[in-house]
Amino acid sequence: MKKIKPKTYAAMVKKEEDIKKNSLKLYSYFLCIGGREPGGTGRIFQHRDLQLKEIKRCTGLDPKTVKVYLYELETNGLVFFKGGQHFKIINEFDYMDENGNVNKKELYNAKLKEAAEVWKQRKGVSYYRIERPKEYTPIPEITLEKLNKVFNFTELEMKIYVLCCAYRDIQSDFCNGKSKVLRYEDIKDVLGIKDNSPAGSRKIKKTLFLLSAIGLIKFQTGYYINLHGGKIECFDLEEVYYYVKYDESKWSEEDCIETKEVAERLSGITKDYYDFTEA
Repeated sequence: MKKIKPKTYAAMVKKEEDIKKNSLKLYSYFLCIGGREPGGTGRIFQHRDLQLKEIKRCTGLDPKTVKVYLYELETNGLVFFKGGQHFKIINEFDYMDENGNVNKKELYNAKLKEAAEVWKQRKGVSYYRIERPKEYTPIPEITLEKLNKVFNFTELEMKIYVLCCAYRDIQSDFCNGKSKVLRYEDIKDVLGIKDNSPAGSRKIKKTLFLLSAIGLIKFQTGYYINLHGGKIECFDLEEVYYYVKYDESKWSEEDCIETKEVAERLSGITKDYYDFTEA
């Protein structure tokens, strides 16, 4: 099977359920290493292309996590394995107590055991296929690679950026390009974040500021007062961009302050301003 040079843009999922349930860090990595499917619209890559050390270098994901995420991508229908060794479906209902609460640790361990066993069986020229989603947003591969390799985005940060891209598409298609205000609580609901404290919203806000700092979005933070007089924090997603952009300067070696000089200056500051010796 000949590997074809991939397109510049990757077809990233945009359905909220797909974003919520799957690792977009690993999915984006697969999109970037995958070659264009001959005669089709999807991406393909071989199992031998999945080198765990290389995946960790590019995404920060450890081998166990990679195997579990691959299991979820396959069982959720985003990645298809073209070979004989398929995953057995682990049903979360088997790990649910009488109150409907899932034992997440036991469920994870069951997925890991199944994923690790099947991984060992997959060899040779067996390959994977990623179908182009019916609904997708095109994101440049170079951007996805930078978010993983250079900025080491967390899963949450990657998901929020993809959500921003999806919401911008919706605004363009159905809102005549006009931006709509989004509540932080709505983002948490979409991603299944159960932290209802202000700290949960702050994580999302910090991610938006990070995306803004590297030139991927333009947004305005704010709030409105609901009928009960409560202050509801929200943000206006004014624009979404698809290439990382930040200023980088070039200096000479003489412009750099040496460690020794820093130490001497700090020592001087301590002596001059923080002299605790009694008179």
